[in-house]
Amino acid sequence: MSRYVPKSRRNENQNYDDFGYSGSSNWNSGSNYNQSRFNNEEEEAMYYKQQTDAVMDDTLQTSRNILKKLDQTEQIGVENMNLLAESDERLRNIHAKAKNINDKTDRANEHATELKKYNRAFFLPVINFTSKKRKEKKEQKLNEKMSRREEEARNKSAQNRQRIQQEIDNARNYNGEPMDDGRKGKKGSQPPPSARGRLYTYNKDHAAAQEIEDNLDKASVGVQRLKMMALSMNKTITEQNEFITNELAPTVETANSKINYANRRLEKNFK
Repeated sequence: MSRYVPKSRRNENQNYDDFGYSGSSNWNSGSNYNQSRFNNEEEEAMYYKQQTDAVMDDTLQTSRNILKKLDQTEQIGVENMNLLAESDERLRNIHAKAKNINDKTDRANEHATELKKYNRAFFLPVINFTSKKRKEKKEQKLNEKMSRREEEARNKSAQNRQRIQQEIDNARNYNGEPMDDGRKGKKGSQPPPSARGRLYTYNKDHAAAQEIEDNLDKASVGVQRLKMMALSMNKTITEQNEFITNELAPTVETANSKINYANRRLEKNFK
C-alpha cells in the first residue's frame, strides 16, 4: 500500500512517483527510520543526553536572567517607594502652607476692612496703644499657630517616611519565612512554595540541576518581595489620594477664593 512521504524524510534509494508516494512497506512501522538515524542504542542515548544537557543549560541561563531582572525590578521598587515618601512630604507641606495662607488672607481681609473705615473718615485716627498691643498679640498667636502647623506636617511626613523605610527593609530582608501579619491560615501568610528536590530528583547527575532549583527558590522569594513592595506602594498611593481629595484640594480651593476676595476688596479701597 502506497503512502505519502514528506520530502525531508524521503530516502534516496527509494523510488517515488510525481506526487511523493512510495510503495515501501517499511514506512508503516517507522522503525527503519529510527534505525537509520542511530547506529546503536548508545548513540541514541548519547543524542538524547546532549539534548537534555542543552535544555538544562538553557534553563539555567533563563533562571539566572530571571534573578537579574527581579533584582533590577526590586531596585526600581525601592526607588519608587522613596519617591512616594518624598511626594507625601511635599503634599503635607503644601497643605500646611495653604492653611497658613488662609489665615493670612483672613488677616488681610481684616486690614482691608480697617482701611475702608479710614478712607471713609478722611482723617488720621488717634493712635490707641491698647489696640496696637492687642493686634501684636494676635499676630504673635497667628504666627505661633502657623509654625505649629508646619511642624506637625513635618512630623507626620517623618512618620510616613519611617513607615515606608521600615516596609522597604522588611521586603528586602524577607527570605521566605512565614509572614506574621495576623492572617494565620489565610492566603499570603504561608511561605512561597519551594522547587527544591523536584528537578534534582530526576537529574542528579547534572551539574546545573541544583543551581536551577536554588534559582527558582530565590525567584519565588523575590516575587514575594515585590508583592510586599507593591502592597506598600498601593497603601501609600491610596492614602495620598484620599488626602488630596479630602483635605488638600478643599484647602487650596478655599485659599484661592479668599485671595481673590481680598484682592477685589483692596482694589475697591484704593480706587
